[in-house]
Amino acid sequence: MMIRPELWSVKYSGIRKIMEKASKMESVINLSIGEPDFDTPPSVKDAAKRAIDEGFTHYTTAHGISELRTLISEKYNEKYDPEEEVIVTAGAQEALFISLFSLIERGDEILIPDPGYIPYEQMIAMCGGIPVGYPLSESNRFVPEPDIIKELISKETKAILLNSPHNPTGAVVDRRKLKELIDILFSENIIIISDEVYDSIVFDNNFASLSEFDDVRDRLLLISSFSKTYAMTGWRIGYLCGDNNIVSQLKKAHLYTVSNPASISQKAAIAAILEAEKYVENMIKEYRKRRDILINGLNKLGISCIEPSGTFYAFPNISKYGTSEEFSYGLLEKHGVVTVPGSYFGSNGEGFIRISFATEMKNIKKALDCIEEYIQVDERELKG
Repeated sequence: MMIRPELWSVKYSGIRKIMEKASKMESVINLSIGEPDFDTPPSVKDAAKRAIDEGFTHYTTAHGISELRTLISEKYNEKYDPEEEVIVTAGAQEALFISLFSLIERGDEILIPDPGYIPYEQMIAMCGGIPVGYPLSESNRFVPEPDIIKELISKETKAILLNSPHNPTGAVVDRRKLKELIDILFSENIIIISDEVYDSIVFDNNFASLSEFDDVRDRLLLISSFSKTYAMTGWRIGYLCGDNNIVSQLKKAHLYTVSNPASISQKAAIAAILEAEKYVENMIKEYRKRRDILINGLNKLGISCIEPSGTFYAFPNISKYGTSEEFSYGLLEKHGVVTVPGSYFGSNGEGFIRISFATEMKNIKKALDCIEEYIQVDERELKG
């Protein structure tokens, strides 16, 4: 067979299946969306238009234009040299892929959160690695437990993926817990890949970036993006920061994968950093209002749901009504409400669904009414 064998084991996301079903229905309420429902800030769009009008439409420096790399470095208190230790990428997805591609040798184990962002497992498999899930539990508010991670580390463990704020649960790892994790990982000489794409969408001021811990600087790859913070998912612009000893080699994978990030998107990203702070603040205020309505509504219905400290996702426990797929598909078929089965994010997501509150308030309220009707029928059937 001409195709490399690793690709045969890679699966398409289960989200595609439920979205395909929803696309054939009329008037659905979509609570599955993994992107902001807000438009890109006007100042960002204006900057992109200027770039086009001024002819900034050609190749740029492979790892991004200097002004943007400098602004990214400043975000992290200039801990990363903008010339040598910052790569501007075609979204966080590219940053994640070139990190895994550059690190993994066949048979290496990579620890990933379970439940966790779906592409982690598939990217690792594509690169010839072995994904090993570390369980996140509702009883621990979906925060990683250092002792459990320690038990999973083996001589084959090359790296660990940490994701805070966390997709799909909205959990945020605070500084104290990060320090506990770092103490374990430091002694084991493991590379840390920190996915911080939701770092600005936090509600309780308890987020800490791994860049704050100098002890792990030489083995940390920090990944983030403009997509979620600035409602720029279609612009495909993200970045990667890390020690030059590692990043200097990742630049090769970046160069021969995308040549350079899109010139227009880079100019838009500069405007986002410099001019869109107030716009972002207003988005987060609205997310908080929606979160509160959603979580209070679910809890009033008797559905347990940990209040997310970040992102725009909730991860309610629906296990008393059946499996994740049964609940999501039943809710879609009977009431036209689209959610994502928690099992799609890993085996520890079974019994949960992911709900995105990146949608208008009226949709959230209507969806709560639909969920109430759905579970009332289900409860009557169970009693009957």
